Amino acid sequence: MATSQARIDLRIKADLKDLFTKAAQLTGTNLSSFIVASTMEKAKQVIKDQETLQLSNKDRDIFLNALENPSKPNSRLQKAAKDYDQRGFLRS
Repeated sequence: MATSQARIDLRIKADLKDLFTKAAQLTGTNLSSFIVASTMEKAKQVIKDQETLQLSNKDRDIFLNALENPSKPNSRLQKAAKDYDQRGFLRS
């Protein structure tokens, strides 16, 4: 099974390349492998941070309590549900 590959070209300052090269050598990898691994790790962390909701213990307890003990619908919500139903959206 063939794996397709894409190429990324970029220009960086020489001192930055030297830094990356030294780090790659210290980890026993080549420059490309080091940059790909480091960038992939950072990309996964950014995605996780953006897609994960972190709640404090207090906020978690409030959220779980709201799920376990939902409020009764107020008159505006009841009217909205009735209007929605009358338009036939809930019928199959």
